[in-house]
Amino acid sequence: RDVRPGDTIVLPVSAGGWSIFGHIHDAPPDPAVNDQQAIDHDALSTVDIGEQAYRQSRDLAILRLTSSRMKGWPAGEAISVLEDWVADPEVSLRKDALRNYLRLGADALQKHEPAIAQTMRLLANRNHGLDYQRYPGGVGVVLRNRRRIRATGAPPVLPSIDDGDDATSLTTRDKPIRLRDHTEHVRHEVEHACRLLPVAQWAGLLQTAADLHDWGKADERFQALLINGDRSDAWAQPTLWAKSGRMAATRAERRAARRRAGLPDNFRHEMLSLQLAQVGLDRLPDDANARDLVLHLIASHHGAARPFAPVVLDNDPPDVSLVAVGVDCALTADQRRTNPPHRLDSGIAERFWKLNRRFGWWGLAYLEAILRLADQRASQREDDNDPDVGAQPMEVAG
Repeated sequence: RDVRPGDTIVLPVSAGGWSIFGHIHDAPPDPAVNDQQAIDHDALSTVDIGEQAYRQSRDLAILRLTSSRMKGWPAGEAISVLEDWVADPEVSLRKDALRNYLRLGADALQKHEPAIAQTMRLLANRNHGLDYQRYPGGVGVVLRNRRRIRATGAPPVLPSIDDGDDATSLTTRDKPIRLRDHTEHVRHEVEHACRLLPVAQWAGLLQTAADLHDWGKADERFQALLINGDRSDAWAQPTLWAKSGRMAATRAERRAARRRAGLPDNFRHEMLSLQLAQVGLDRLPDDANARDLVLHLIASHHGAARPFAPVVLDNDPPDVSLVAVGVDCALTADQRRTNPPHRLDSGIAERFWKLNRRFGWWGLAYLEAILRLADQRASQREDDNDPDVGAQPMEVAG
């Protein structure tokens, strides 16, 4: 069938490509590059780090079980039951029984496969939840947790509602941060990063992106969300805010806060920042290539626009203006409706691919990371009530 945005494509490790799409420490020669016809099974197993990557990126344990993978595991009742269950789609196990066999299987594997044993214990933990799905054709089973691992048994840590899944941008402050101040803090972090990294050629463009990256927070509905109020409350504010001082604590409260503010599902402030930057051309460089980079850095600073923007059905957006922060830039409701960022012809996807051709996969990601990490570092220092935020450079590990 057709491949669509969001689809996952699974390639066999034997096809190679790990040196093209990423880096794996101590990996064997890549057949996609070295024209090597075959790599032995043991060498391939060092390249297959899918479970490790899933755990690191999503904080969820996942385990792929196939008969070939389980070959050579120590004999025992638990392993035998799991092998039969994996090999035969007709074999049924209740989740309680499956958890028990996973737990016992982990004990049996501890000396032989400690990493798999640890994953099996996480999957057996009722607090994490458990789901599984068989491979097409019934040739194996994929098991995964339903709930994040680090959150279980620990005090809830809520992400800033405008940062989506960007866990490193968590905010826990009790006082709000003005948009003007946060922008200045991020700019200082970008300036310092550019002094330490070999990016002098693009330092000015990164600083421009820092200046414009949060313009979209000026939407009155977003301001209402930040203060956990309605649009009347937002209109009464003396300034525009970047970070909230009293966010809703639970998922239900956050849903209620969004409804009260009138903010549509999937709203992303960085996409409105992009729209505002595109009409505020006096702030953008004249060179088309430089302008493309600034716009992409704005759109991607929370991980989207690679290459698509999230779909937001916003039929009644308000006019938005930046006069409150001293910027002569505005968008009317009609302008916002005419060409929303999620449209395929909005230019976001074309800009992403154009910049990839120019900078390469890792070069573009490198530049994106500078702004994204500067934003996160500024937020962290704000959360820590660092008196020197915006004045002192961020620390550099090592």
